[in-house]
Amino acid sequence: METIKLDQIEKIYGRGASETKALSGINFTADAGELVSITGPSGSGKSTFLKLIGGILSPTSGELTINGQNYNQMTRAHQSQFRLDQLGFILQSYNLVPYLTVREQFELVGRVKPKHNLAPAEFKELCSALAIGDLMNDYPDQLSGGQQQRVAIARAMYPNPSIILADEPTAALDGKRAVQIMEIFQKIAHHQNKTVLLITHDSRLIKYVDRNYQIVDGHGQFVSKNDQSLV
Repeated sequence: METIKLDQIEKIYGRGASETKALSGINFTADAGELVSITGPSGSGKSTFLKLIGGILSPTSGELTINGQNYNQMTRAHQSQFRLDQLGFILQSYNLVPYLTVREQFELVGRVKPKHNLAPAEFKELCSALAIGDLMNDYPDQLSGGQQQRVAIARAMYPNPSIILADEPTAALDGKRAVQIMEIFQKIAHHQNKTVLLITHDSRLIKYVDRNYQIVDGHGQFVSKNDQSLV
């Protein structure tokens, strides 16, 4: 089932002499049960692409459809609830609340979205797979970058979203841990029938994805997983 569709999406920043076209003529689809990598050189528009799908940015033109709903036609209140229910974000900056322990990060999510989150057994399994079970009483500034990244990944998955959007989720991890994360993403996509999109510059990870979408100078296309020239 098609969960994400972008039709002739364009994103322009600024006006007049300062106008910058970040994305142009973007056509893209992804299905439930798919793990798709987004690759391309720095500054090519990958993060803008992901933020448009996540509703953080609005397209200048074109249509964005998520789970059969036209995102552009939703009210702001509907968009906010839709993001909360359907989308999980994993950002490079981690975005952990500095004055909350790891356990409290998840409790906060549970208060904001009290229903349809991971069951206790599923959450315990996820924490074990990410090796964060022993970090529950620690604050973010007591964690390494890799530990914060793994907590951020778990927090994005805890609300049980149908779509996960990850911006370089393995950047702060060593090679072994990065592979473990990709295996988790594979399981989530293939066994739980979710859509996972991730930006990566790590060519070692491409073999784990189902398809690779490459963005260069604001233009995108699906390319062979063997084409790693711009990863």
